[in-house]
Amino acid sequence: LWRDAGLTDAVFDRAAAVLAEALADGPLTRAEVVGVLESAGISTEGQRGSHLLRHLAERRVIIFGPRRGKTQTFMRYGDLIVVGGTEPSRDESLRRLALRYMSGHGPATEQDLAWWSGLTLRDARAAVALAVPDLAAVAVGDRLYYLDHDVLAGCEGSAEGPGHTSSKEANVGKTSPAVHFLPGFDEFHIGYADRQLILAPEHQVLVGPGKNGLFRAPVTIDGVIAGIWSAVERKGQVDVDVVVFAGPTGADPFSRPAEAARLEAMSSGARAAADAYGNFLGREVEVQVRRS
Repeated sequence: LWRDAGLTDAVFDRAAAVLAEALADGPLTRAEVVGVLESAGISTEGQRGSHLLRHLAERRVIIFGPRRGKTQTFMRYGDLIVVGGTEPSRDESLRRLALRYMSGHGPATEQDLAWWSGLTLRDARAAVALAVPDLAAVAVGDRLYYLDHDVLAGCEGSAEGPGHTSSKEANVGKTSPAVHFLPGFDEFHIGYADRQLILAPEHQVLVGPGKNGLFRAPVTIDGVIAGIWSAVERKGQVDVDVVVFAGPTGADPFSRPAEAARLEAMSSGARAAADAYGNFLGREVEVQVRRS
């Protein structure tokens, strides 16, 4: 992609020098950063601007700074992050990556780590092997899932506690489902290679990614992606449109109520989620729930 956009090491180096000087006086918005690059003769046309900013962030030249009102800014990496100390070895870096990913995303697999991190599957397996002493492992069928010890202990404690009800039993006859509106790039959805436990394969195309690489914002009902949502802001009000997928919505049959019942359940849960969204924005919200 970089070669196709005409971006070379020389262009990246020039952009790094230009921005390091421009940001010395403080954070700049994206529009201001783009203006600085253009003024220096570095084109940001098409996707070049996005590629430049991403690469410079990966090189630890720039980093997100404080917001200016509602607008995101960029600042010099070294002005926010103290650079120094001893660099960890490659094995230690792999171990930390696997440990932090599994602690934050577990239960997850080696394949999930490879997908999320961009590592080869071989390196992902090596990373998990290095982190295994600090992780718990659970076998499901022919797959091993890894997670934080404390998380597993909490699950086991709940399962053994008095009055415990399994998640399947808890969902049967449930009248107040937990409905959440997630952003398009939420880790709950895109943080895993295999999403069939939370999203039916026939619905994946409806969520994305599309040809532009973007994901539609998903709606979850009791932990399963059951639709998508969008919002349009008007003066003093936000209109929320929820589209519920037709047909099954997950691998668990207990998360597949009849279509009419699911639509009714989604409507009640979506109202509560929309109210929370409106409270966050400080605006009134109108919500519409419909079938795909």
